[in-house]
Amino acid sequence: MLVRLHQWLGVALSAWLAIACLSGMLLLWKDDYYEDGSEALLHPETADVIADWTYLDALPAFLFELHVHLLLGDAGHTLVGWLGVLAMTNILLGIALWVRKRQIFRARFFLPRATNRARLMRAHAAQGSVLATALLVLVFSGVAVVFAGPVQAAFNAALGASEELRPAPVRTDGHDEKIDWPAVIETSRIALPAADLRFIYLPADSSSGIVLRLRNAGELHPNGRSYVVTTPTGHAALQTIDATQTDLGPSAFDSLYPLHAGKTGWPGYRLVVFVVALSFAYIAASGAYLFVTRP
Repeated sequence: MLVRLHQWLGVALSAWLAIACLSGMLLLWKDDYYEDGSEALLHPETADVIADWTYLDALPAFLFELHVHLLLGDAGHTLVGWLGVLAMTNILLGIALWVRKRQIFRARFFLPRATNRARLMRAHAAQGSVLATALLVLVFSGVAVVFAGPVQAAFNAALGASEELRPAPVRTDGHDEKIDWPAVIETSRIALPAADLRFIYLPADSSSGIVLRLRNAGELHPNGRSYVVTTPTGHAALQTIDATQTDLGPSAFDSLYPLHAGKTGWPGYRLVVFVVALSFAYIAASGAYLFVTRP
């Protein structure tokens, strides 16, 4: 029963895994993109838009939409998450099968010495057993990005978290004058001197504060999870959240995205993720081949 379930799940997931692994491998060498698939280049001081584009205009943005949404928008994003859950299930099934037959499937069979079915089967099992932990980390971290709410809640409950993780809605006195961007950015620098600005969320109306997202020193997440909320005039910081002070739960959760995307800043880690993703694609393809060519 377990063998059949592992085989059928593997075949059903093989096409998606090929897309996810290959697009992810290419995206490892590109910068981060906005969640809706649109991108823009802004002036660092005035926030003026210098250029903007969508995923239909650039290959990297297209690959991002393919990897994250399967080109299906929000529905595709959710679908990717559930496919990831099935992939984790199949990895665990493979581990269970390997444990049950570990006298036959040994790590020394990692590289097949011949292309006959028995050798390829042993290599498939050995490769899966050796790389299982890395594959689970890669897939789980991706699933956590999709289902961020419940996964972060679980991490916070298990490991602890401070009360303020994201900026609360802040109302200010209405303003008609133009936003003073240099003052806004300078206020954020004063609030978090060691942080680098990553994103600016424009106010929804004239009485909303401006939210700046920053990466503080010590954060693993490449985009940071620290925030400063300022008045549109930039005269005061209304709220400051330092991600390095939010306890272990948020810190552990925020490490999942850089682990998945290869953006930890550690030398060689991106290459490790590349090799793991390539291996995952090969394992999925070899499993599908063994299934469709079975006697």
